[in-house]
Amino acid sequence: MVMRPQPYFVYCEKCGWERYCAPRSDALTPSEAWPIQAGCPRCANPQLQRKNANNLKGMLHALSVRIVATRRSRVTPLRDQL
Repeated sequence: MVMRPQPYFVYCEKCGWERYCAPRSDALTPSEAWPIQAGCPRCANPQLQRKNANNLKGMLHALSVRIVATRRSRVTPLRDQL
């Protein structure tokens, strides 16, 4: 049975760069796999670390993404209101 992986953060210990990753399935797409393979985009450190997003920071990030998505879906273009 296929199980959705838990969300996680990929971060660089050198410069502090981080990215939230929430894979949709266990088969990673190239956009989901690039931070681990390519290294840090800010300082080119090849050793990135990974930590689970089951903490408060992960929950706040997921909430902010939902709020932004909700606002975008409610906004109607001005030309549609005329």
